[in-house]
Amino acid sequence: MSRELSNAMRKPLVVMKFGGTSVGDAAAIRNVVAIVSAAAHSCELVVVVSAMSGVTNRLLEAGTQAQAGNRDRVEAIFRDLRARHRAAIGELIRSVPLRGRVNLQVEQMFEEGERLCDSTRRSRELTPRTRDAISGLGERMSAPIVAAALNERGLVSQSIEATVLIRTDSGHGSAEPEMAATCKLCQARLRPLLEEGIVPVVTGFIGSSEDGVLTTLGRGGSDYSATILGAALAADEVTIWTDVDGLMTADPRLVPEAATIGEISYAEAAELARSGAKVLHPKTLRHVDELGIPIRIRNTFSPEGRGTQITPCGSRSAATIKGLSAVSEIPDSSLARVTAVGMNLGDPAVARRMLAALAVRNVNPISVSPAVSDSSFSFAVVKSDVQRALQALHNEFQLGALDGTASAGRIPPASETWFYAPAEETASAD
Repeated sequence: MSRELSNAMRKPLVVMKFGGTSVGDAAAIRNVVAIVSAAAHSCELVVVVSAMSGVTNRLLEAGTQAQAGNRDRVEAIFRDLRARHRAAIGELIRSVPLRGRVNLQVEQMFEEGERLCDSTRRSRELTPRTRDAISGLGERMSAPIVAAALNERGLVSQSIEATVLIRTDSGHGSAEPEMAATCKLCQARLRPLLEEGIVPVVTGFIGSSEDGVLTTLGRGGSDYSATILGAALAADEVTIWTDVDGLMTADPRLVPEAATIGEISYAEAAELARSGAKVLHPKTLRHVDELGIPIRIRNTFSPEGRGTQITPCGSRSAATIKGLSAVSEIPDSSLARVTAVGMNLGDPAVARRMLAALAVRNVNPISVSPAVSDSSFSFAVVKSDVQRALQALHNEFQLGALDGTASAGRIPPASETWFYAPAEETASAD
């Protein structure tokens, strides 16, 4: 068979990452199973999973409570987490032997966590290495459950800990991947499974140093895991499944007509991340952009939507501004920083147009930051003017008419600082 024909017959390889709310309970995991099963007909798949929503926070709390010597509090946290994971396993897995194996795997990890916390309590020291080991348990429990649920559906799957796939430096809490070694490990371990039609379910957030010690990748780590694997395998796409419809033009709590952005460039997405976005960490794009691998952000709970696609060049839309963010300049400050992200924002004519639109709404910028690139333009306003500033620019540049879909259905809690969509949880993993 010729190479051209072989390539034409090859199924595209997609890395799918499912965040904490996407695997938050049995009902959510059933959605994941349905999505993966449907995609498996036309794609080769590698699945990356976060811990169940909120679990990483609870594990970190257990570590902190252990350091303080609060044994009863640690025991209560592990008791609650055990009940939650056992309930999901009981609902998802009907096969008695398979359920027993998964319960045993998960129980072994709980026992490991308890030993780590007990050691921490006795020493009263929570080292970065131990903190990583404790906080990484959530993904290590989530992956076997999702893999077993896929097997129950008839899709052959195998859970794999990313410690054998992602080689990192020894920077506990925010480790960086060693891509040459990671590529070799991924090709050696994952390619044979894919060739056999097996779906690997990989733990997000974690890796291991050269001496085999577990490390974590920091905030946004599960997304970062997915794009690291996507780059290592030269995937055709990385899809980040979350609980919102994609990247939005503005916060819909402040701008009701905010719309989902259909397509955006790497550069624009990176600027959005740097200006306060929680759905996408700047590191997420670091390795896929070198290969031009597109990233798509989609909603696990509304999989019919096409979400937002992040590509090397973005859309051909004539829109100058793609999205707007607003974050506090300093905690407890009376000022907020508003950032517009898009194309040609270093053009003085665009700046004048923005300032004119603000003036019409009686918004007075306290200061304007010099454009460091053509992709962003920032200014400070008093917090009471934020909504009017966002609405003024959103209307002036007709962002609600971009090529995306309708506004998002989920409005995040007011406590969340976000750009277009909230983080699924505040812990490091997601």
